[in-house]
Order: sequence, then structure tokens, then C-alpha cells
Amino acid sequence: MHWEKKAQLAEEAKEAVNSHVETSDANDMKMEIQRMELKKKGLLREQECLTQELEKAVHKREILIDKNEFNKSKNKKDSKETVTKETNQLKNKIAAIEKDIKLRNEQVDELAIETGQMYEKLNMIKAECQAKQEEINACTEMLPTLAFQKHLSVLDLNLNQQQLIMWRSFSEGKFRPIFKSTENCLSEINKHTTRILALTSILDDIMKEHPKLKPDLEPLKMLLEAKQTILDAYAEPPSSRARDDVTPVPETELPAEESMTQLPSEHTLVPTDHEDDLDENPP
Repeated sequence: MHWEKKAQLAEEAKEAVNSHVETSDANDMKMEIQRMELKKKGLLREQECLTQELEKAVHKREILIDKNEFNKSKNKKDSKETVTKETNQLKNKIAAIEKDIKLRNEQVDELAIETGQMYEKLNMIKAECQAKQEEINACTEMLPTLAFQKHLSVLDLNLNQQQLIMWRSFSEGKFRPIFKSTENCLSEINKHTTRILALTSILDDIMKEHPKLKPDLEPLKMLLEAKQTILDAYAEPPSSRARDDVTPVPETELPAEESMTQLPSEHTLVPTDHEDDLDENPP
């Protein structure tokens, strides 16, 4: 049935959103993000240290240049070679430091991009989980309504089975209508219709005065409306309902709480051998 498919879909959706898997995936991603942030901080510290070393090297270079100029008068040749050598060493060291700084900056940028992608994936997973949870909640809210629809469908199936059995017996000449005329049948249907309308009006008044009782009284009101629909169908003229195209329905065992009281109608039949005991107007 339709309600069983929806219930199965609700269970599958509920199994798909496993809170344990969701929590473990989210925790793994958070740990990865935290590890990357720590690595980023370490790289920034190394960058700061390299910058400080570069500044010290430049300062030392300036000191050496000044010292070289100061010692030119004593040993001009030796002083020039020493300064040139030290200057070349400092230039090589500065170039290596600048290259290392550039590499560290590229790594920091890559880590920032990867961290952003991780955050986007985490947000997508959260959105999917929230959508699945909303779908589960919607299916769970529909379960009581589907159960009540199942109950009404079972009642309708039971009624159709009983009518089919009666019509077969009637066609074989075993039963005859309990009412002598259509007018008596319609009169009895009108009595039941009046009672159902009165009960429905009373339920409406109770639900208006006590709104807290509405969830409990709503199924009863729906059941009365379903019976009223059945009575309206019986109240139609016999000529407007086809009799020859009745499709046999397999008979099923129904629980006691799903059985339905037979309502008087022109289809209610009795054995033909008790015809003499019938009154003209049955109670």
C-alpha cells in the first residue's frame, strides 16, 4: 500500500542519516582543520624568524661596510678582499632566505585554500544532514494520518467484500432485500444521516470549546464523515450504480477493532425462507 511505501522510505532515510557516522566525519574534518591551522601558525612563526634573520644580516652587512671603510687606511687591499668576500656570503644568504620565505608563503596560501575547501565541505554535509532530518520528521508526522487512512481502507474493503457476497447470494435466489420498497430504505438512511450530522455538530462544538481535545476527536470526526460518505453512496438511485461489473475482492481476516457495523440499506438481504416473518416497516 501507499502508506507502507512511505513508512519504508522514512526508515531508509533514517538509516541513511547515521548520527555516529555524521559525528565521526565532522570530528575528523575538524581535527584536520585544526592540524592545518597549527601548521599555518608554525609557518608564520618561521617566516617571522627568517625575516628577523634577514634584518640582522642586512644590519651586519652595513656594519661590515662601515668597518671596511674605517680600515681602508691601514690595510686597503686586505680589507677590500675581506669585505667583498663577506658581502658575497651575505648576498648568498639573503637570496637563500628570500627563496625560503617565498616557498613558505606559497605553502601558507595553499593551506588557506585547502582550509576553505574543508569548511565548505563541512557546511554541505551539515546542510544535507539537516535536509534528511527534516524529511524524516515530515514522514514521521504523516504516519498517524496514513495509519488512519489504512483503517478506513480496510473498512471499505470489508464492506465491499460483504456486498459482493450478498449480491452473489441474491443472484442465486438465496436472499431477498429486507426492505419492501426503496422509500423505506431511503427513510432509514436519512435517519442515520441525521444522527451522524448531529454527532458531527456536537464534536465541532466540543472542539471549539476545548481546543486541547481536537487531536483526540479529529479521528472520530473523520470516521463519521467516512460513514456519511458511504450513506450518501447508498442513497443514490440503484440505476446510477453498475452491478454487473463488480470485481471480486479476495476475502481477508479482519481484526475485531476494524470490523464495521452494517448500516441499513437496500442491499441488506435476508434468507427467502423467512419472508413471512418480515414486517412491512422494519425497526
